[in-house]
Amino acid sequence: ADAARSAARSTSTGGGASTPVEAAAPAQPFAPPDAGDASEDLVRVRERWEEIVAAVRRLDRLAGPLVSEPSRAFPKEVNAGVLHLGFLFPAHAERAVRFTDSISKAIAEVLGAPMQVVAVVWPELEKAGTGPARRPAGAAPRASHLVEEALKHGAQPIEAAPSGDGE
Repeated sequence: ADAARSAARSTSTGGGASTPVEAAAPAQPFAPPDAGDASEDLVRVRERWEEIVAAVRRLDRLAGPLVSEPSRAFPKEVNAGVLHLGFLFPAHAERAVRFTDSISKAIAEVLGAPMQVVAVVWPELEKAGTGPARRPAGAAPRASHLVEEALKHGAQPIEAAPSGDGE
């Protein structure tokens, strides 16, 4: 929501024209911490990961959000038909245990072969960036669909009040 607010904000110049507020530096693209150290099976899973995530979302609406961001959950290792799905946060890895069957079904659907799924904590994901670029480099950030709809119906962008000022 904050990013959408920032994208919609503008400042007035002396002539009454609006200019966009300067955007923050773009996030680094996602790169797995072990990029040069992946087995053939792991590369195959990673190459199709977005399709697998889409299948997880379709099969289990509660599991989908848990695996949808590669900076928080990403295939870490495949060994003897077992996918070690790495999670940045221990709480997410613990929660994912309930959804390993759904994730396994999604993998089988996309890759055509079943794979057991084990959730593991992978703290190195923190260094991997925020995720694949979803817009061309240099393109302005897109406001959320909710902000776009509100603006279509006459809403006016506002500046967020600074937090911690006691008001």
